[in-house]
Amino acid sequence: MLARCIPAALPMTDLSHEVDRVFNEVFRGMEREFPMVAESKPFPALNVWHDEKAFYVEAELPGFTMENIEISLVGPELTLTAARRIDSGEEGATFLRRERVSGSFSRTIRLPVIVDPEKVTAKLTNGVLTVSLPKAPEALPRKIAVTTA
Repeated sequence: MLARCIPAALPMTDLSHEVDRVFNEVFRGMEREFPMVAESKPFPALNVWHDEKAFYVEAELPGFTMENIEISLVGPELTLTAARRIDSGEEGATFLRRERVSGSFSRTIRLPVIVDPEKVTAKLTNGVLTVSLPKAPEALPRKIAVTTA
């Protein structure tokens, strides 16, 4: 008989993903009747990674300009906020399809260590925002010399 190992406590992110999975499974196939239950992804799509010296955040922001984007850093929390207005066409026009919407968003990413706010940089290239967040000196690994007694 094989025993199944179940962890005593799941991290909140695992629990959140599990709730989303169950919700999507229960309502699968109902998108046509109830469009509000269609699976949605957070906007913008993000990649976050780090190396020894810095964290990096990439966000897909097609149609945005740097004038529309606000980036703030408070302690270990990076917040991306942006707004976009899409012209609604000619006066009196009737849309056949409208998928490009106006609006705003705000996403906050909590980093595991403090970064150096004076060295944070951001660039927007071909609709992809890249934010580089160098780790604060106290968060960098240090080699500690061992002495003999």
